[in-house]
Amino acid sequence: METLQQLVLAQMRIAPGCLKHPLDFMNHVSTRLLSGLRNLFYYLVYARQMFVVYLINAITNSTAHNATNLQVAATSSSILISQGDSKLINGLAKSLVWMS
Repeated sequence: METLQQLVLAQMRIAPGCLKHPLDFMNHVSTRLLSGLRNLFYYLVYARQMFVVYLINAITNSTAHNATNLQVAATSSSILISQGDSKLINGLAKSLVWMS
């Protein structure tokens, strides 16, 4: 019969003999937590970049009417994209409206 400590160590993928001090456990937990937060940050950055690429593609492939709608969408979605990307998308939309 396994003890509770062995079950917890097995769940966290820690070898039973490697935790000699209570701080070792905290060090392991904080390392895994920071690694997870770093991965989440990378996913959010990637999703933001893909969102901007999608908007730019939609603007360049759309008509003038749809471009003005996307310009409003790009301006209102400043939570998801940075100010520089919003200006870039607005500029593309304005140039597309001007060309048509």
